[in-house]
Amino acid sequence: MGVCLPKDNNNFIKSAYDKSSLGKASLSRYSTNFTALKSIKSIKNLSNIDSRLSKVTKYDDINKYYILSQEKISQGGSGIIYMGKKIDSNSKKYEYAIKQVFKKNDQLNISLIKEIEINSIIHHNNIVQCFDIFEDDLSVYFVFELITDGDLFDYIISKPNHHLKDKEIINLLEQILLALVYLHGKIKVVHRDIKPENFMIKKEKNEGITIKLMDFGTSDFITEEGFYNISQGTPLYIAPEVYLDQKYDSKIDMWATGVVLYNMATGNHPFKNNNNDNLENSRIQNIDLDSSNMDEDKKIMNNVLNKELDFNVFTNYGLRLIAQKLLEKDPTNRYSAIQAFDELSRIKRGLNTNKKISKTINESPKKFMKSPIAYESSNEKEKYLAKSSFSHKFKGFFKFRVSDIKGEEEEEEKRSDDNSCDKEKNNKNIKNNEIRILIKKKNNK
Repeated sequence: MGVCLPKDNNNFIKSAYDKSSLGKASLSRYSTNFTALKSIKSIKNLSNIDSRLSKVTKYDDINKYYILSQEKISQGGSGIIYMGKKIDSNSKKYEYAIKQVFKKNDQLNISLIKEIEINSIIHHNNIVQCFDIFEDDLSVYFVFELITDGDLFDYIISKPNHHLKDKEIINLLEQILLALVYLHGKIKVVHRDIKPENFMIKKEKNEGITIKLMDFGTSDFITEEGFYNISQGTPLYIAPEVYLDQKYDSKIDMWATGVVLYNMATGNHPFKNNNNDNLENSRIQNIDLDSSNMDEDKKIMNNVLNKELDFNVFTNYGLRLIAQKLLEKDPTNRYSAIQAFDELSRIKRGLNTNKKISKTINESPKKFMKSPIAYESSNEKEKYLAKSSFSHKFKGFFKFRVSDIKGEEEEEEKRSDDNSCDKEKNNKNIKNNEIRILIKKKNNK
């Protein structure tokens, strides 16, 4: 028998097992009580999980393979993170971040099982890579790539006025969206705890920055049924539908991404429950809302559900549009990861076009004045052009022509025809002038 779901999701599940199929050894690895999860339906037989995990985890002493540092990188309610290196490595430097997660009552629970399974299949440049997973009687050990340049939260508050410039925001947001497109679209996973603290910053040799998502402790696989009444995450980044105990899906990650975008652009938090909304004062540990300070959370919830945000704080119109669509209270109208990525791509194309135009003006103003500039016919594009500082700067020198490709070709043909006519007229005028000059000379003689 699998896991039985009660009608009341607020109670704990009393699990029933088929002991003959699991065996006593396998049964001892699993907790007998789980938090109510709708998605737990997909796990019908724990013996299948056991056989699947045996291929993922190494049931062995991690110290046989890795040397762990004495110092801890960090420590939280779920476990401890150490630095480590392979036992046969000649390097003096630590090469890995090793996360030790404690079992509850010396047993695996559903959330830890899913964290193991998700980390074992992830492979993406914008997600922290897991290389190895070990398990013993008391803990599970995840061996991750080591990133020592800090997280996005610290990166934001290290900047002047605690916010980033538009160009940098676009670069980082693009990487965040790439990670979410991969999670939601390719491997069908919802993260459920998107926040600046869960994005690691890796500074590259060419002075570029790579951002990497981490911590899949509250993540789950996306199902057609969606999720109900699972109030895990960080209150300041939780979507309205979660607070309202409504069915939700991967769009909750997009709401949280909108809050992160607001953080990067302003250095403030949009839903802080007091006047001091500076991001520096809003670092909060991941908590389970069922066991947190509900009085404090109700104030945050009220802001999330009722506060009207001022999006004019965004100086870039394109980013403002994305923020509005990500922080849409109705999840059906909220951008998905791929929609947000497509919109951001339009912004990047617009910025690149402006650079090319500026270069053309500086190098050859006359040539630029003769060359038309075509954009796709769309309201967003017209708004970008109208709002861009570039169009204001050169207003009066040229105007943007909005046309489709076919229309542009027709106009180009018309221009070429007009030019040929002008040339013929000019040639005739030249010939007429030459004849007049010859007649005048003859008369003078």
